[in-house]
Amino acid sequence: MDHHDSGRDVNEKTVTETVAAMARYEGDEQLLMEVFKDAIEQCLNGKGDERHGHGNSLENQPIYTIVRGMGSDVGKGGLIFQASKKMMEAAQMPPDRAYKEIMGALIYANVAAQFAKRGEW
Repeated sequence: MDHHDSGRDVNEKTVTETVAAMARYEGDEQLLMEVFKDAIEQCLNGKGDERHGHGNSLENQPIYTIVRGMGSDVGKGGLIFQASKKMMEAAQMPPDRAYKEIMGALIYANVAAQFAKRGEW
């Protein structure tokens, strides 16, 4: 198949298709970001900072240092356990408390994703 039949480059077609697909999800990013922003706020300025921050950057707090110190297999298991535990606990709570607990689960999942993204999984 010749990708130049219509006079358009393959990359141009891909961009056009991508933009068209993005319009289908317009507004969805905002829905996701509302929750992620709350989780970040709780982690950096709320409960997470109060219990674990002590003026340290996130990567120098126990959520990272324990994982590194225990090695990838044990450390990632800890992150998975904490995220799972928080979700299970949230299922037994009233909505306002559950929301806060889920925020913690999102942070543990995010840190796990960071380790995976860096190839430290």
